[in-house]
Amino acid sequence: MKSFAGTYPGFIIVQQPAAQIKSSNETDLKTIKVQQIAAQIPWSYHQVLLDRIKTEEERLFYMIKTIQNAWKRSILTLQIESDLYSRQGSAITNFRETLPLPQADLANETIKNPYLFDFLNLSEEAQEREVEKALIQHIKKFILELGRGFAYVGNQFNLNVAGDDFFLDLLFYNYHLKCFVIFELKVGDFEPEYAGKLNFYINTVNEQIKKDDHNPTIGVLLCRTPNKTVVKYALTGINTPMGVAEYKLSKSLPVNLKGEIPTIKELEAELDKGFEEFSIPKSPLEEKLARFREKIESLKQEPIQEPKTKENVDRVLINDIIPFLKILTNELRKVCDLFIECKFGYIIDSKWVNNSEEAIDYLSTNDKVVTEIRFEVRFSGFKKAGKQAFDSWLTIVILFDRFWYDFQLEMERGKSILRKLYHKSLEIDDIDFLLETFISMITTQIETRLDSLTK
Repeated sequence: MKSFAGTYPGFIIVQQPAAQIKSSNETDLKTIKVQQIAAQIPWSYHQVLLDRIKTEEERLFYMIKTIQNAWKRSILTLQIESDLYSRQGSAITNFRETLPLPQADLANETIKNPYLFDFLNLSEEAQEREVEKALIQHIKKFILELGRGFAYVGNQFNLNVAGDDFFLDLLFYNYHLKCFVIFELKVGDFEPEYAGKLNFYINTVNEQIKKDDHNPTIGVLLCRTPNKTVVKYALTGINTPMGVAEYKLSKSLPVNLKGEIPTIKELEAELDKGFEEFSIPKSPLEEKLARFREKIESLKQEPIQEPKTKENVDRVLINDIIPFLKILTNELRKVCDLFIECKFGYIIDSKWVNNSEEAIDYLSTNDKVVTEIRFEVRFSGFKKAGKQAFDSWLTIVILFDRFWYDFQLEMERGKSILRKLYHKSLEIDDIDFLLETFISMITTQIETRLDSLTK
């Protein structure tokens, strides 16, 4: 309290209305403004600010951010520890040359440098896709690090340009900037050609996705140790707004200390040695549990992190399963001209829906947890064979268990083709495997029918 009183002399518990302020002294008015902001923050927050921040300007920065973002005390502490004050607005950008002044200032303030991804627990040698996947798994922490106003749109977001597919690493919308923001990840140092590719992505999003009432799309390239001079030259002459910022995976020890500090395992081993002679014999139950733990560790399976909930099941359906089934439908439509009738549809807990849009509408209005979704494929009658051959069909069943979901076939219930935990998204390899498996099955059926007709 003494520190607070010294920092804010003459602080009034109930702030004066502006009409009652008599002083015209600029210093007095500034003091009153700071105190008015300070009055909006709980006492416990001031304890953190006074203990950790020594300058008035930096304290005011964190007070304003706390009010704007409704931070909890723990979040305020985390932002101070990550030195948000120094990182905010320090990215290398061309915003002032490519955006109107008010938006340029806001965009500059929004983009940080560096971004700290300590929560990922990845090594310095992590590849781009590893970083991207880890960020998606920790999307809430990632958005918190990005800052105010970011809404997640998607990762590996598909753009189709004249028949060619391109994929954005991460796409967000910022409702304060009122524009889309593209984040591209590079594990190495900045290369000038990265700016050209990001410029292409920005122009494509502006052309295909941006609405008339949106501001121009912004691109941010995240890389390691960007050279400011190289970045400056690379951005010169580019008319789309973009910035380059560094990202850090972990707070590493100084090089001269690496190898001198024992690891956690080494410390545990030393502690175990010291206490061996004083250890109490384990009971039979404790010994059995210890064996269980060793066996579970030896399985080397990924730990279960999220149980079955409506939120998890709906997220998996909307973000992974329905988009996959849509891709599968498009692939199977390529042979529809051979048949009298082609039919594709979804059955969600016994309710028939015709397409992916209806499926998503059903999920958004239904308050129950989905237990299974079935995807039916049916080809009726070869055009050249008339009524001699009908009904080549396949039903794919996705079952939602307590901790995972399974891809199965109706005819082979209980036999899992692919199993995923709820916190894991379908990866490109998973999608390729499922497409190949299901397309192979239905085409094999069709081929069998053709063989029977030609005998």
